[in-house]
Amino acid sequence: MKPEFISSSALNSDLINEYMAALQTEINLTDARKDLNICTLRKFSQFHKNKLFMNITRDEIISFLNSYRETDTSDPLHKWIGTYNIVRLILMR
Repeated sequence: MKPEFISSSALNSDLINEYMAALQTEINLTDARKDLNICTLRKFSQFHKNKLFMNITRDEIISFLNSYRETDTSDPLHKWIGTYNIVRLILMR
């Protein structure tokens, strides 16, 4: 397959796989943490319609993070904040 025909989804998948291999070497992730990282990065890619990671802007990252926010009515205990912080940490790495 010629490089110009490789979809951005496939490129993002390859990048996620390389990242997970490097992360596993550095910090020896549990299976649950691996799954969480992969799932979060896959959702991030899908949220932006599989746009190449290197072309995603700061505003697009913030837009994705804001999708985890909930109103006081739907989440009076603010449990979304923990999820938001975990997702933010995964994206910062």
